[in-house]
Amino acid sequence: MNKGDCENIGHILSSYSASEEVLEQFFRLDPRIKEDYDEFQSCSMRRERIDERMLEILKNKFGHKFGLLKACGALEYKKAREQAECENP
Repeated sequence: MNKGDCENIGHILSSYSASEEVLEQFFRLDPRIKEDYDEFQSCSMRRERIDERMLEILKNKFGHKFGLLKACGALEYKKAREQAECENP
């Protein structure tokens, strides 16, 4: 199995929920799969934290129904996203 295969398998496993038993079976095939899986999981968790923080920033600034307001346009989303990314290195 080459490095690209391991990355692809790691990405697929991190994208879908699988039992620990299934994960362990894949990890036994090639140790690099676990490394790539862990890396993708870490990126996914960071992305979720950023999304949650961005929503929190927008709710605090514009209220609970911020998506319905014209004042909360693409620029505000971008600013909130950038702030959330800075807070979650």
